[in-house]
Amino acid sequence: MRRSARRLWLPSALLALVYAGLPSVVAKAEDLSPGGEPHRVHALVGGTVVPRPGERIEGGVVVIRDGRVEAVGADVAVPPDALRWDLRGRVVYPGLIEPYLRLDPPSPPASEAPPRPSPSARTLPPGGARHENPAVRADRRAAAELRLDAKTRAALREAGFTAALVAPARGIFRGSSVLVTLGEGPLRERVLRAEVAEHLAFESKGSGYPNSLMGAMALARQTLLDAERQRAALAAYARNPLGVPRPEHDLALAALAPVLSKERPVCFEAPDAQTALRAARLLAEFRLTPWLVLGSGDAWRWLDELAALGAPLVTTLNLPPAPRWEDPSEEPDVETDALRAWRLARREPSLLSARGLRFSFTCAGLNDRKTWRARVRELLAAGLDEDEALAALTTAPAAMLGSPPLGVIAPGVAANFTVCDGPLFAKETRLVETWIDGRRYLPPPRLPTPEDLAGRWTLRCEGADTEESSFLLAVEEGALCARLAKGTPPLRPAPALRRDRLEVVLPAGRLAPSATARVVLRLDGRRALGRWSAGGRSGAVFATFAPASPEGRDAPAPDAPAPDA
Repeated sequence: MRRSARRLWLPSALLALVYAGLPSVVAKAEDLSPGGEPHRVHALVGGTVVPRPGERIEGGVVVIRDGRVEAVGADVAVPPDALRWDLRGRVVYPGLIEPYLRLDPPSPPASEAPPRPSPSARTLPPGGARHENPAVRADRRAAAELRLDAKTRAALREAGFTAALVAPARGIFRGSSVLVTLGEGPLRERVLRAEVAEHLAFESKGSGYPNSLMGAMALARQTLLDAERQRAALAAYARNPLGVPRPEHDLALAALAPVLSKERPVCFEAPDAQTALRAARLLAEFRLTPWLVLGSGDAWRWLDELAALGAPLVTTLNLPPAPRWEDPSEEPDVETDALRAWRLARREPSLLSARGLRFSFTCAGLNDRKTWRARVRELLAAGLDEDEALAALTTAPAAMLGSPPLGVIAPGVAANFTVCDGPLFAKETRLVETWIDGRRYLPPPRLPTPEDLAGRWTLRCEGADTEESSFLLAVEEGALCARLAKGTPPLRPAPALRRDRLEVVLPAGRLAPSATARVVLRLDGRRALGRWSAGGRSGAVFATFAPASPEGRDAPAPDAPAPDA
């Protein structure tokens, strides 16, 4: 009886769908209850759960109810109303957070764009009580202007991210950012915080004012002074309006009131650490709360100053490229400082960590967000601790953004997870799915190649005479070849790979005493689901895969990852 219970760990109905070729529930963005509504209760069982950096639960259970984590642990009971997901061979991390997603709004046609005023111009641009300088748009709200389309959200999910701070772009005072989840559905259902921070940059493009760094800094300082003056004037007028002219009401200056009262931080985007420190000194004049987004990987030049400042940092994963030369004779011409900058940029996070500085990672500047893990591996090779790297993608941005429901897996927090088939930062690990607000999202399927399948396959078969069996797959003369063990004759007929399905015929005695067994598997990374049939009998199959080593030896671990896409 005990043996039978082991065999029935996966619902046979689900495996029947896999075998029959019908669309599986795992292929949908959400899983529906019998009434056609998204299922409210889920249980993720059997996987390795990383509740937060530095913690690990082997064979853990995560229970989700109504988009929130209800329970997590090794001995958590699965509720009877839960939809059960077997995640053996998977690692469940807290959902990753992108702390600085800047979306440039579409440029207006030249005929509609208001001209940038000269220093002497005092004419209000169209649009009401806005600031006279179009570079001051503190009244903009990303929550109201957000254009985070479905394609962008899907690309972020495929890279492992489940939430993002979306910041307005362009200008000096740019407006307030919004924190959103990256699932599907109306924006109003995905907003976590509508106004997180005011965004500032010393932008000085174009022919109007300001067109220099000095001018941008002067305009930023004057704007803060004007905001203080307007706030005081409006407060005085509210107390006693008699005999006093009504003060002007500038929307951009009014929007800075929460910043001046320290209810909202100022996030400064800097092209380099020196500019960030200049901005920090300006903000310190007004006793404001700064965040710094560093865009060049040169914080190592200013470690003492940044440590004294103590502000949260967002550092880019867009690392400077290594100096290159085509001819050996050009090597001596490479400047020493360029080599030092290339090397120390990769050590920057570990140096920040050693100083006790709080930092988060952003993909800002990367041409392809999916390459962020390769950049993190460079940082790990340069000395960064893996738990620190995970924290920079989870708990650190959650703390900076003031969002306790994110960054960990714990009761009461949002059910946002990033699920991998191995350690997050390993080269061969695949990001296989994300969960956002208790809904499951899959990346587009990648069809396996014969080379992907070479290695040892272990089968666990429901209802077979032999509960566990195995075989070897290899590519010989350009075609798949199956053997029961190294040195044994090839199995006939040869295995067949059709898109994401693998069919193998095992000889009599493997699963049934006197009949050959046909096994059909639907491939899912380094594991597979399917059915076996032999002599009128059949049952469900769960298969795991260990790739062959480069030397051709069988890999010992049955759960080694498949090649990364």
